[in-house]
Amino acid sequence: MIIIVSRFAPPDHSGAGRRMYTFFRYLKETGYEVRFITGTRLEEDRVIVIKSNPVEKYLWKLSPLFSFVYAFLQFVYRSIRGSFPVSGDIRSVWLVSASPRNAAAAVFFKLRGYRIITQNVLMQSDNPGRRPSGILNIAHKLREFQYYLTDTVTGNSPGLYELSKTHHPDCVMIPNPVEMPTIENNRKTGNVKNILIVGRLCHRKGTDIVFRTIDIIHRTNPGISFTFVGPDDDMDNRLRKIYNGCRNINSDKVHFAGYQIDTRPWYEKADIFFLPSRNEGFPSVFIEAMAHGLPIVVKKLEHITDFVLPNGYPAVIDSEDPENFSEAIIKLINDKELYNTLVKRLQNDVKRFDKNNIYNQYIELIKK
Repeated sequence: MIIIVSRFAPPDHSGAGRRMYTFFRYLKETGYEVRFITGTRLEEDRVIVIKSNPVEKYLWKLSPLFSFVYAFLQFVYRSIRGSFPVSGDIRSVWLVSASPRNAAAAVFFKLRGYRIITQNVLMQSDNPGRRPSGILNIAHKLREFQYYLTDTVTGNSPGLYELSKTHHPDCVMIPNPVEMPTIENNRKTGNVKNILIVGRLCHRKGTDIVFRTIDIIHRTNPGISFTFVGPDDDMDNRLRKIYNGCRNINSDKVHFAGYQIDTRPWYEKADIFFLPSRNEGFPSVFIEAMAHGLPIVVKKLEHITDFVLPNGYPAVIDSEDPENFSEAIIKLINDKELYNTLVKRLQNDVKRFDKNNIYNQYIELIKK
């Protein structure tokens, strides 16, 4: 039995949840005995919903502890109901995050003799510099307890792998997978006009840099379109003030599409991908854009951009200055030879992240 535990699954927003739900579907289709445990309400075969603590918001700093107990009791109940039949030689649980629910899963399945795998999020996988705060810090203590029960920790980038090794003796690095388009996009420049940004609208994703870059580009190129695909619930008043203060932005050419379950059509309609994130664990949107033949303009991220992108890639900006990003985008718009060269390089280099290759690594880890 293979158990995958993820807080979110589609249609809820979560890059990791979406990736592991896709892997769950792959395992199910290829004949493995598998269960997907999630907090998302799904009516689907082999999906088990573990509800969130209904009074969590009233429990202040003790809420993680009560959530842990509430989740553990649900695992016991579901086990009595026969939701986790023992079959085959594989007995592995993959915890997609470190949380009260997943700590409860680690305890429950460890007691039942399962091998525990945890994706590295002890120090927040998308922001490794973040540190725990607060007096009680129960949530972080539960993460540490989950790590203690974990047999193997996975990191999806060199940086997270190194971070994992400082907290756990058994670590492996497996990058995120990408689904290659069934039809190759032979994109060629000539009339580049659509810039795509995929991700949350927030400071960490560099949304403020994007707004200021648009302001510079629209000063001389007001016909260039910018499309934001991603949830905007993290967009605070500071970011709204920055956008409203950009006097040159042509609002008719700036589109906010919100969160989209399927981002493929947006990649297919775009000409350039742009995301100046300040922190990432492993940005799957980079390799998704590459797979769709999009030249990408990104901020330099230690242990990330040099791992994902081919050597010498010219559109990695080691700065937060929007002037530098606008220059890189305008160069791609005007230099047809450079544009076409990067399209070919990226489509070829991204093949190492093909999901069939990565899924084989996942399965080898699970069978270990």
